[in-house]
Amino acid sequence: ALVSLAAQHPNYGVPEFLAWLEARESDDSPAPAPAPAIEATDAIRVMTIHASKGLEFPFVFVLDAGADFNPAAGRGALQLDEVIGAGVRYFDRPERSRRIDPLHSLAAVARTRRDREEELRLLYVSTTRAKEKLVLIGHAAPNAWADARERFGTGEPLSLIEREDAQCMLDWVLPAIAGHTGAGGGAGGQAGLFSVRETSIYRAA
Repeated sequence: ALVSLAAQHPNYGVPEFLAWLEARESDDSPAPAPAPAIEATDAIRVMTIHASKGLEFPFVFVLDAGADFNPAAGRGALQLDEVIGAGVRYFDRPERSRRIDPLHSLAAVARTRRDREEELRLLYVSTTRAKEKLVLIGHAAPNAWADARERFGTGEPLSLIEREDAQCMLDWVLPAIAGHTGAGGGAGGQAGLFSVRETSIYRAA
């Protein structure tokens, strides 16, 4: 029901929609006017990747590309899959042991695969919004770029297992860029359309 209500007001932001819900619950007041669209060319728009579908901008910054995908998705005690069914992990108190239904592992793998496919679609959407320049910002291990150049600098693509085992967007992006810049791209990794810049961040003691 909530989704259908939100679909009736596609121009509302979250604050406007919540305000309308509160007013509707209290006295059936009319919906507030949606926030005006930002059309100015010198404005900065902050939005989710989902909200950017179908839009284009001169410059696009994709933040937190090194953030881990949902690590708990396949670890829940209950795993559901429309094809495999339901699998559970539980503690058998009389036997004093942990039990895992075989379907639990299968459903968890299927869910992880679906999640990776969705993250890959989001990566595609986010990297195809820019007309002039795209900047991806994310954190990684200190040797992540060097490892990517050494492993994929010859142009060898990610294997299917490596693609499905990715933990963040940079696990896909860095090998792809390394394949274009080559193993000898240097610390800056500049070659043609791509440029990788590394910045060390030190945490204060």
